Amino acid sequence: MTYSIFMQFFCYHNGTFVLQNSFGIPSSLLGFTRGYAAFELIRTYDFTPFYLQEHLKRLENSAKTFLLEFPSHLEEIIDRLIKKNNHPNVVIRIYLSEDESGKSHVILFSEPIVFPDKKFYEKGMPVVTTSYTRTFPLVKSTCYLSAIIALKEAALQNAEDALFTNGEGHLLEFTKSNFFAVVQGTLYTPKEGVLFGITRAIVIELAKQLCLDVKEDVIHKKDLPFIEEAFSTSTIREILPISKIDQTEIRLGPITKKLQSAFLTLKSNLKIDCLL
Repeated sequence: MTYSIFMQFFCYHNGTFVLQNSFGIPSSLLGFTRGYAAFELIRTYDFTPFYLQEHLKRLENSAKTFLLEFPSHLEEIIDRLIKKNNHPNVVIRIYLSEDESGKSHVILFSEPIVFPDKKFYEKGMPVVTTSYTRTFPLVKSTCYLSAIIALKEAALQNAEDALFTNGEGHLLEFTKSNFFAVVQGTLYTPKEGVLFGITRAIVIELAKQLCLDVKEDVIHKKDLPFIEEAFSTSTIREILPISKIDQTEIRLGPITKKLQSAFLTLKSNLKIDCLL
């Protein structure tokens, strides 16, 4: 579906639906003045949220970590927002925060999905490693400072994303997505120091269904020359191949293609709800 720049989307704030272009963020809201907010991103396929319960469970865990109130009626709010906007395929961003007085705020924005360039799915996306990491890696929050700086530095190197590494040289995750690599025919993804993405979990399950050897284990930067395939996973990207990490060229191989095909079948066959 093509979206017109004149289309208006509704958002939600503490019980009220308003047009986004007329919504003013409270100046005292700590989620936007101090980065103190639990955040979740959901997308829809044909008006149906993809893996909604998994997203809400992760958001609830993030809220608990940040000592924020988790509203019990979020599913109803999402359903009403989808119906009010009346667009089949959108992204919904959920923010749970407080203002300076301690009052809870629930904010939902909805907007068209901005996809990566089609050429990256066909040829792969170049990335670079960075020594930056995320604060509270197990929590999805509005604290994106390290990701923003890493992305700017990546752009200066003609790369499309940055791959976080820790002090031990472990490859962790991208600025807004998870990391997978194939080494000697085995599919690896980090299991520590990363956000446990919903699409990440789906891909692990699909790999097992395809009888692929998959391990949640350390991937070291020194092993870059031995990586046979690599890809990024996220709600928006789905499965996006990586063509280059720093100076290491990587091909688009059979395991990545199999998983892309399996994910496409999953979307086609599921009455999008909860698989895992």
